[in-house]
Amino acid sequence: MVIGQRAGQAAAAATFLGGPGVTLLGCVESVRQKTSVLEELRGLPVEVGHLRLASGPEDALRPDDVCGDDVAGADVLLVGMDIPPETARAAMYYTRGKVILDPTPAAGQPPAAQHIEALAPFVHVMVPDALTVAALDVANPFDAEIYQQAGDLAERLRVNVVVPPGPAEEAGDCFRGVLALLLAEKTPLPEAVRIAVRAASVATITGKLPARSETLSAS
Repeated sequence: MVIGQRAGQAAAAATFLGGPGVTLLGCVESVRQKTSVLEELRGLPVEVGHLRLASGPEDALRPDDVCGDDVAGADVLLVGMDIPPETARAAMYYTRGKVILDPTPAAGQPPAAQHIEALAPFVHVMVPDALTVAALDVANPFDAEIYQQAGDLAERLRVNVVVPPGPAEEAGDCFRGVLALLLAEKTPLPEAVRIAVRAASVATITGKLPARSETLSAS
């Protein structure tokens, strides 16, 4: 289950899976935004019945939106920080499955460091982009090696930190969606990361999300 507005992650998981089993749960601000999300998911077996339209500018995904059986029974939650932190915490507390946190903020916004640190104890794997890792790693200069920054962040927050490959948002969403799907299938994390990297590479080269067979046959 993907919680937030990042339809590309749900699309990647569903394309890789090749059948039903992926749900997108979120709150969109306008009919236009909802139409855009549904267009991105057109033809894919993603459950969108929990995609709610906000009733006003101050409306957002609420904790009571994420306390249903679908969240509780999800094998993996992929949670984005485009939802209120109290909602993210409620979802993580309520689920019986693993939690992947994408702490990458919306464009133009700084990472919510305080909220990310508070959520870390509920998280199995964190998947920030390189800029977010650099902003969150207070132990190193901004231009330090990304692997050093990610390692320091993982040690400080006591959570697995995996940085998606490449600068493109589409490749990162592909990586995150495929990784979530593989972990839901109980694939060990190192193997899941390797396959998700290949999936992101295929997406970058071909310009489209890969099915499982395309990913596994990639060199």
